[in-house]
Amino acid sequence: MLAELLAHLSQDGRLTSMVADWLVAEHGLAFAIRAALECARYRIEGPTMERVEEGLLGGRYWLRPPLAVRLREHACSVDESLYEEALGAATLQVEASVGVAPRWSRWVLFAHVFPEHTSARQGALALAESPSGIEGRALAIGLLMLADDVDTAVEFDALLQRAHSVCSSVHPYDQAGLQIGDAIARFGADVCPGVLASARLPRTFVGRAAEFSSLRPVSALPSDEAFAFLAERFDRPAVQQLFLQAAPLYPVRVLRSLAACSVGRTTTAATARSHMEAIVETFPNAADFA
Repeated sequence: MLAELLAHLSQDGRLTSMVADWLVAEHGLAFAIRAALECARYRIEGPTMERVEEGLLGGRYWLRPPLAVRLREHACSVDESLYEEALGAATLQVEASVGVAPRWSRWVLFAHVFPEHTSARQGALALAESPSGIEGRALAIGLLMLADDVDTAVEFDALLQRAHSVCSSVHPYDQAGLQIGDAIARFGADVCPGVLASARLPRTFVGRAAEFSSLRPVSALPSDEAFAFLAERFDRPAVQQLFLQAAPLYPVRVLRSLAACSVGRTTTAATARSHMEAIVETFPNAADFA
């Protein structure tokens, strides 16, 4: 079973949570986390089975949701003795890391799976200050993963700006959008300026799914400015999907923004009108306030 998951992992990142479940079920939590920490140091390219076996999934898969999130869920659900066993094994493995890039990847994953250990996050951030040997995209994704456990909007904004400063070509939100969304839910309007500023930076999106994931944090912002930003890009299918997903959270704000997109006889305007009809049907009172 594991071989099949590995063979298809490069084509379907959703399978990564299944890999975590399989490792925990077959070998226990301590082994699963140790395997993740070991694999996080490798980096592979391409979907071929030979490279998957050589790179043991590759660091980019172990250092991003949903695999890391799933390991964290398993760590939170086991009894104390199994948790302490996994924590002890992981601590020894991280402390034994040699080289900047392997230490960085292991510190990030360790900090994510065991968030109460602030020393792990501090260790990762210290390495991030002098990232020699760490590939820019991996560094950015790791920084955004650490956003799960920051205490203030100011700290979150600092991580966000640092991530973008080291990843200038491909938007890292498509790998860590979940962490950004969680931070927005915790800090609300305080993080709007930073997230919007980051979203406005020029980025290359590889496919519709990547664009959707990258812009999803913007649709979670409690801000008219955020939805005006999305409305300017409503001709993109990924953005059209985001409006529908944001409707349960902000039905009035979404309707107002869609109204601005619905003028004219273009296909895009027709899509906006169709979205408005669907939202009004689901949330009939929203039309009274839009």
